[in-house]
Amino acid sequence: MAMSFSQTLESRHYDISRLFMIGMLVAVPFSVLWGYWFCTASIPVYETTRQFRVSDNELIRKTFPRTGGGGIRTQSLKNRKIFAVFSTKAGKNITRYQQGYFFPQAEKNKKAGAVPLTVFEIIPRRSGENDRVVLLAEYPADQTDPFADRTEGEICIAVGQTTPLKILAQSSGLLKEKSLPIAFLSQRTAQ
Repeated sequence: MAMSFSQTLESRHYDISRLFMIGMLVAVPFSVLWGYWFCTASIPVYETTRQFRVSDNELIRKTFPRTGGGGIRTQSLKNRKIFAVFSTKAGKNITRYQQGYFFPQAEKNKKAGAVPLTVFEIIPRRSGENDRVVLLAEYPADQTDPFADRTEGEICIAVGQTTPLKILAQSSGLLKEKSLPIAFLSQRTAQ
């Protein structure tokens, strides 16, 4: 005996529960939003170096205009110049006034926060040399010196942007760069 068309629709209705339909109404938009993020999210690529030298403290004064009243408030700031060496590939992407960070090497079981830096100057390189960069760290004069006894650590500067999709494509071999990624340059020169 053949089943009628209305009976097949009725059996399909009983097979698919309302809980499944509600789950699909939530899962489909969520997966679309995740796919959009996966293709368009901007992830910074950092170049790091352990080759740097920290200068002595210098006391400077800066003035900041007050809002209203026309008075001027001055604040004493200390600064340190940091001379760092970066790879040639990374040096092409570093510009003046670019933000960077110094991560001091902390003792075991102690936390050491990042010190913000600003690219102050890029020293022209000679042939066969890596790029040399002068960074500036400023902090209030009444604050403790973040560089006291902390001359070891890492300096990081963002040199580019990438997306999760590009990272996946590169790691799976679907997307090949014309030159080696920054992470492989340090491993190659260390050998």
